[in-house]
Amino acid sequence: MSISGTSDIIKDVISLQLENTEKVQALVFRDGQLLILATQAIALHKSRASFEDPLADSCLGYAELGPEHHLNWVDDSIIQEYQSGYVGLMDQRVILITPNAIQLFPGKKEALHNQQRIAQIILD
Repeated sequence: MSISGTSDIIKDVISLQLENTEKVQALVFRDGQLLILATQAIALHKSRASFEDPLADSCLGYAELGPEHHLNWVDDSIIQEYQSGYVGLMDQRVILITPNAIQLFPGKKEALHNQQRIAQIILD
């Protein structure tokens, strides 16, 4: 599946498999940070190298998702598109990346009005 997008924030979208065999998708930011999208959580890490190092203190932020908000894989992807700080997911949910936070919303309208936020990672 091809993911379309251009962004000053996002450099690439990659798929990874964790040691427990869970498949995740990740946004690689231009500054090297990695936003991991797993079925049950989203997490921001310092870099891919530190994420893959079990001894590194890599996690900059984490938000667990309740069962009703688990992310869905569709056609082998969670992410459908991205543009600047907007990330559209395959199930129509939206992630907004701003200087202050990374937030997950149920859809575009809710994200536009900053309503019904599902999850948030505060950025320092």
